[in-house]
Amino acid sequence: MSMEPVVEKKTSGFVRCLRWLALGVVAMVTIVALFYAVENFRGKLAWDNYRKSAEQRGLVLDFAPQIPPEVPDDQNAASIPLIEAWFDPRLRPKGDPTLWPDLFDRATSLMASDRDKSKRHLTDLVAWQQALADADLNTKGNKKIVRRNRTPHEQAVAATNVLATLQVYDPALAQLREAMKRPHSRYPVDYNVEQPFAILLPHLANIKRLCSFLSVHAAANLAANNSDAALQDVLVALHLVDSLESEHFLINYLVQVACLQLAAQAVWEGTVQQRWTDAQWKQIQERAERLDFLRGMQHALDTERAAGITTIDWVKARQSGRRFQALGEPDALANGGINSLGFFSFAPRGWWDMEKVSYARIFEKNLAPILAGLKTGTFVDVPGELHGDGLHRGPAAVWHHEVIASLLLPALDKVHRKAGMAQALADEVVVACALERARLADGRYPQSLAALTPRFLPQPRRDVMTGQPLIYRADANGYVLYSIGWNQQDDGGRPGKTMFDDKDGDWVWQVPATAQFE
Repeated sequence: MSMEPVVEKKTSGFVRCLRWLALGVVAMVTIVALFYAVENFRGKLAWDNYRKSAEQRGLVLDFAPQIPPEVPDDQNAASIPLIEAWFDPRLRPKGDPTLWPDLFDRATSLMASDRDKSKRHLTDLVAWQQALADADLNTKGNKKIVRRNRTPHEQAVAATNVLATLQVYDPALAQLREAMKRPHSRYPVDYNVEQPFAILLPHLANIKRLCSFLSVHAAANLAANNSDAALQDVLVALHLVDSLESEHFLINYLVQVACLQLAAQAVWEGTVQQRWTDAQWKQIQERAERLDFLRGMQHALDTERAAGITTIDWVKARQSGRRFQALGEPDALANGGINSLGFFSFAPRGWWDMEKVSYARIFEKNLAPILAGLKTGTFVDVPGELHGDGLHRGPAAVWHHEVIASLLLPALDKVHRKAGMAQALADEVVVACALERARLADGRYPQSLAALTPRFLPQPRRDVMTGQPLIYRADANGYVLYSIGWNQQDDGGRPGKTMFDDKDGDWVWQVPATAQFE
């Protein structure tokens, strides 16, 4: 029996190409899958290691602990109709106009800015009288109303008219004064938002507006010799400053600093006119002693870091490209010609973990000199510009995972300077109150600040810039009290171009015996 020869079938070139193509696809898929697996593992490991190290050093990286606790309405000073209206979606951002008319806002828009920003001046009540009258009549002038020095008689007459015009705000002020008696303040902010930077804070502009109003209202009450009413204005303003302490957003902190400056103006006018009693000065002093802007800065920066990390987690969760675009296109990518929607939609999830590591490390690096300056006397250790220092740009920002850092990292050095100024001002307010109490008790200002402790001042207030006592000189006309300011140089009580210039001059609180700063 014979066997037929086996004929081997030849595979066509097309089939061989298909096989190689299939193998290539499988290899490519395997490589891509391996790349994603490695990058995801590498990112998770890097974040886990950083987080463990950070928590061992006491850093708080989660946003949830930064949310202020709930407060029962009967203990919450922010639980009043005036404030709740600010958060009503139908009434945002200014709230209910029947509770807070826009008359004062319109008058403010008619006032020219102060030309001399280096010194404090008594509030020009004559100018405010004109501005309020024009605003009430909806008069639109081409020129802003310029503030000038006025005689005590002119101020007193104008004060009566200003207070009469501002009576429409009396119901709102009554709400605030009554609410002040409650022990806590927790604004009705909706924290139930996926990413922290989307949280709405409509109360901040309104609180600043309130403090501006209270500063003018207090000045009018002082000029009209309504000492008790002026005291209430100042206490409400300081209460509003203190109420922002529970919210640790960076923007809250900056508004708190601005509101302190407005409240301090009213306190200064009280010292110039010598209107209050020892008991009243003590109330202002005790309220001002609560303010700690060094601790507040630490809280604000911790919250800013936690908000950034939580935002990266929000981007990572789903639709990464679209969520990233919602944050805004950073120059680091736009200048590099990278389409973030397409690129980040397919980026490994581990890259977002590495973005968190980079953001946290860069934040910590920038924060280190500021933390060294939290102790009184070392503020000058902070370099000039921290924001963006050493960050990669263009495609390099992607490969080094610094895209979010270039987008969200705040200008930390400016916060540090605000903190130094605010703490110096808070200390000057406290010491000024103690000086007034000493004057009332002894008939004159003391020759040194040492005489205030412990009778009028529990413990000495030191210059936040140097750690040394604030500089003080008394004479027959009053006194000069100052911090040496950012230039670390005693300029003899000479201010810079502004009262808190960050380049030149001292930070001065001066009280003459006359009713007008000369």
